[in-house]
Amino acid sequence: MRQLKLNLGALRIVSIRTEVSWEDLELLAFFKREGFALSNRLCLETRVDPTAPLE
Repeated sequence: MRQLKLNLGALRIVSIRTEVSWEDLELLAFFKREGFALSNRLCLETRVDPTAPLE
């Protein structure tokens, strides 16, 4: 993560955004240790049925 931040900083990138499952506590803990916090965005998803008729 240190090297990634150095590389992105050199490119003038000012933030990193990622998605993590609420259930992956180890990965959440890792990102928290690295300085990540909840953002003001909420990610939503839904499944698409490609066989469903068009309405």
